Amino acid sequence: MITTPVGVLYFPDEQDAVRPRTPLARLARKLDGARRNKANPRDRGYMTALAAQHVSDARLVSATAADLSDAVRNASHVVLLWPDAIGQGWDRVERSVLDALNRDATLEALTGRRRRVLLDTRTIRTYRTRRRLERWWLGEAVLGACLVSLALALAAVDTLRGRS
Repeated sequence: MITTPVGVLYFPDEQDAVRPRTPLARLARKLDGARRNKANPRDRGYMTALAAQHVSDARLVSATAADLSDAVRNASHVVLLWPDAIGQGWDRVERSVLDALNRDATLEALTGRRRRVLLDTRTIRTYRTRRRLERWWLGEAVLGACLVSLALALAAVDTLRGRS
Protein backbone atom coordinates (compact mmCIF):
# COMPACT_ATOMS: atom_id res chain seq x y z
CA MET A 1 0.00 0.00 0.00
CA ILE A 2 1.52 3.32 -1.11
CA THR A 3 0.92 6.27 1.21
CA THR A 4 1.65 9.97 1.20
CA PRO A 5 5.18 11.33 0.84
CA VAL A 6 7.73 10.94 3.62
CA GLY A 7 10.32 13.51 4.66
CA VAL A 8 13.43 12.13 6.36
CA LEU A 9 15.16 14.34 8.95
CA TYR A 10 18.71 13.65 10.10
CA PHE A 11 21.30 15.90 11.73
CA PRO A 12 24.77 14.31 11.74
CA ASP A 13 26.23 17.11 13.88
CA GLU A 14 23.86 16.28 16.76
CA GLN A 15 25.44 12.87 17.30
CA ASP A 16 27.44 12.56 20.52
CA ALA A 17 31.16 12.59 19.86
CA VAL A 18 33.85 10.87 21.88
CA ARG A 19 36.41 13.27 23.33
CA PRO A 20 39.69 12.74 21.47
CA ARG A 21 42.63 11.63 23.61
CA THR A 22 45.63 11.86 21.30
CA PRO A 23 47.04 14.95 19.58
CA LEU A 24 46.33 13.45 16.15
CA ALA A 25 42.72 12.72 17.13
CA ARG A 26 42.34 16.29 18.43
CA LEU A 27 43.68 17.65 15.13
CA ALA A 28 41.26 15.45 13.18
CA ARG A 29 38.40 16.68 15.39
CA LYS A 30 39.35 20.32 14.78
CA LEU A 31 39.52 19.75 11.01
CA ASP A 32 36.12 18.06 11.13
CA GLY A 33 34.73 21.02 13.07
CA ALA A 34 36.11 23.41 10.47
CA ARG A 35 34.58 21.30 7.68
CA ARG A 36 31.20 21.31 9.43
CA ASN A 37 31.44 25.07 9.91
CA LYS A 38 32.26 25.50 6.21
CA ALA A 39 29.20 23.40 5.30
CA ASN A 40 27.03 25.81 7.31
CA PRO A 41 24.25 23.33 8.15
CA ARG A 42 20.81 24.62 9.06
CA ASP A 43 19.22 23.73 12.40
CA ARG A 44 16.27 21.45 13.13
CA GLY A 45 13.71 24.28 13.35
CA TYR A 46 14.76 25.72 10.00
CA MET A 47 14.59 22.33 8.24
CA THR A 48 11.20 21.52 9.75
CA ALA A 49 9.82 24.87 8.58
CA LEU A 50 11.38 24.34 5.14
CA ALA A 51 9.74 20.93 4.89
CA ALA A 52 6.37 22.42 5.87
CA GLN A 53 6.79 25.02 3.15
CA HIS A 54 8.00 22.79 0.29
CA VAL A 55 6.56 19.34 1.05
CA SER A 56 3.64 20.18 3.30
CA ASP A 57 1.83 16.90 2.62
CA ALA A 58 4.85 14.80 3.71
CA ARG A 59 4.99 12.91 6.98
CA LEU A 60 8.26 13.79 8.74
CA VAL A 61 10.26 10.85 10.10
CA SER A 62 13.59 10.93 11.92
CA ALA A 63 16.33 8.85 10.31
CA THR A 64 17.00 7.34 13.72
CA ALA A 65 13.37 6.22 14.17
CA ALA A 66 12.63 2.52 14.39
CA ASP A 67 9.87 2.74 11.78
CA LEU A 68 11.98 4.49 9.11
CA SER A 69 12.13 1.42 6.85
CA ASP A 70 8.37 0.86 7.07
CA ALA A 71 7.62 4.53 6.39
CA VAL A 72 9.95 4.61 3.37
CA ARG A 73 8.74 1.24 2.05
CA ASN A 74 5.13 2.48 2.02
CA ALA A 75 5.82 5.94 0.60
CA SER A 76 5.09 7.21 -2.89
CA HIS A 77 7.73 9.93 -2.63
CA VAL A 78 10.65 10.27 -0.19
CA VAL A 79 12.35 13.60 0.51
CA LEU A 80 15.72 13.64 2.28
CA LEU A 81 16.02 16.90 4.20
CA TRP A 82 19.74 17.70 4.04
CA PRO A 83 20.63 20.53 6.45
CA ASP A 84 23.61 21.52 4.28
CA ALA A 85 24.16 21.81 0.53
CA ILE A 86 25.45 18.30 -0.25
CA GLY A 87 24.20 16.02 2.52
CA GLN A 88 27.38 15.61 4.58
CA GLY A 89 27.04 12.62 6.92
CA TRP A 90 24.01 11.16 5.11
CA ASP A 91 25.72 8.17 3.42
CA ARG A 92 24.46 5.57 5.92
CA VAL A 93 20.94 7.03 5.96
CA GLU A 94 20.80 7.13 2.15
CA ARG A 95 21.82 3.47 1.96
CA SER A 96 19.08 2.41 4.38
CA VAL A 97 16.48 4.53 2.55
CA LEU A 98 17.53 3.11 -0.84
CA ASP A 99 17.35 -0.44 0.55
CA ALA A 100 13.80 0.12 1.79
CA LEU A 101 12.55 2.33 -1.07
CA ASN A 102 9.64 1.03 -3.12
CA ARG A 103 10.68 0.68 -6.78
CA ASP A 104 7.75 2.88 -7.90
CA ALA A 105 8.62 5.67 -5.45
CA THR A 106 10.70 8.72 -6.23
CA LEU A 107 13.59 10.00 -4.13
CA GLU A 108 14.43 13.65 -3.77
CA ALA A 109 16.63 15.84 -1.57
CA LEU A 110 15.67 19.25 -0.24
CA THR A 111 18.79 21.07 0.91
CA GLY A 112 19.17 23.71 3.58
CA ARG A 113 19.83 26.10 0.66
CA ARG A 114 16.24 25.52 -0.57
CA ARG A 115 17.34 23.48 -3.60
CA ARG A 116 15.34 20.44 -4.65
CA VAL A 117 17.33 17.65 -6.31
CA LEU A 118 15.82 14.51 -7.83
CA LEU A 119 18.09 11.69 -6.71
CA ASP A 120 18.91 8.86 -9.07
CA THR A 121 21.89 6.52 -8.92
CA ARG A 122 24.16 8.85 -10.90
CA THR A 123 23.25 11.93 -8.86
CA ILE A 124 23.79 10.11 -5.57
CA ARG A 125 27.20 8.92 -6.77
CA THR A 126 28.12 12.50 -7.71
CA TYR A 127 27.12 13.83 -4.29
CA ARG A 128 29.06 11.07 -2.52
CA THR A 129 32.17 12.05 -4.50
CA ARG A 130 31.70 15.71 -3.53
CA ARG A 131 31.31 14.68 0.12
CA ARG A 132 34.58 12.74 0.01
CA LEU A 133 36.36 15.74 -1.50
CA GLU A 134 35.00 17.93 1.30
CA ARG A 135 35.71 15.43 4.07
CA TRP A 136 39.32 14.90 3.04
CA TRP A 137 40.01 18.57 2.15
CA LEU A 138 41.29 17.49 -1.28
CA GLY A 139 40.44 20.76 -3.01
CA GLU A 140 42.32 22.74 -0.39
CA ALA A 141 45.28 20.32 -0.50
CA VAL A 142 45.60 20.63 -4.29
CA LEU A 143 45.32 24.41 -4.12
CA GLY A 144 47.95 24.54 -1.35
CA ALA A 145 50.34 22.36 -3.35
CA CYS A 146 49.86 24.56 -6.43
CA LEU A 147 50.52 27.73 -4.42
CA VAL A 148 53.68 26.29 -2.84
CA SER A 149 54.92 25.14 -6.27
CA LEU A 150 54.20 28.54 -7.77
CA ALA A 151 55.95 30.31 -4.90
CA LEU A 152 59.04 28.12 -5.31
CA ALA A 153 59.06 28.70 -9.07
CA LEU A 154 58.77 32.48 -8.62
CA ALA A 155 61.51 32.45 -5.98
CA ALA A 156 63.77 30.50 -8.38
CA VAL A 157 63.08 32.99 -11.18
CA ASP A 158 63.88 35.90 -8.86
CA THR A 159 67.11 34.19 -7.74
CA LEU A 160 68.20 33.60 -11.33
CA ARG A 161 67.54 37.24 -12.19
CA GLY A 162 69.51 38.37 -9.13
CA ARG A 163 66.59 39.96 -7.29
CA SER A 164 66.89 38.09 -4.01
